[in-house]
Amino acid sequence: MSITTIKYSFVFPDNSQINHVFEIDKIKRKIVNLSDTPEDLKQYTELDFCKCSNCPLNKTQTPECPIAKNLFLVERKFKNKISHDKCFIVCDTPQRAYTAKTDVQVGLQSIFGLLMASSGCPHLEFLSPMAMFHLPFSNEEETIVRILGFYFLEKYINGEIDSINLDQLSKRYQEINTVNRGIIERIRKVERKDAGQNAIVILDTFSMLLSSEMSTDLESIRYIFDSSVNTLLKKE
Repeated sequence: MSITTIKYSFVFPDNSQINHVFEIDKIKRKIVNLSDTPEDLKQYTELDFCKCSNCPLNKTQTPECPIAKNLFLVERKFKNKISHDKCFIVCDTPQRAYTAKTDVQVGLQSIFGLLMASSGCPHLEFLSPMAMFHLPFSNEEETIVRILGFYFLEKYINGEIDSINLDQLSKRYQEINTVNRGIIERIRKVERKDAGQNAIVILDTFSMLLSSEMSTDLESIRYIFDSSVNTLLKKE
């Protein structure tokens, strides 16, 4: 399945809720299945309205700003909310659920970051792979590490930087594999059930998968940074 679904739920002290579901095409790395822009918002989403000075898009092919279209569909749900209104936020992703007791603005910051990276704006295309691994409520350090990590990984996969020798990392994970086996044996001596053992086995599986990936030059994740996707987006 090429579609990944992310759902945000804002629960307020009076038990009222604001919910929104986002669907992202993992191949195109783009938000899909969005509603049409309501008539009262169209004047604000038109490409030429407050158009960015560096915008390369043409209103004939792209009549609406892709970012504005997506943001306003969400923002209008919060038009009666103040940025510092307290709420409990749940972000459900296919892998896990994230929760936070925080302000409305923090939740919207996470949503807007997701939408801007996956809306199809040419200037933000390089951030679109991050939308597939969305991390809500991230702080400054997490954001910096993720952006730099994705940036250099993309450069390496696309052959834009000198080859990186992964042999040392592979050797480190061979050592980790040995440690995992040792820890499993320790747990077996003291644990009657298998939960703890299986937890280490899962971690060991991840380490073996990474070792396998390095031996194939990261083949299974190359589609995330496939430059042909960018070409496809420009044609839409």
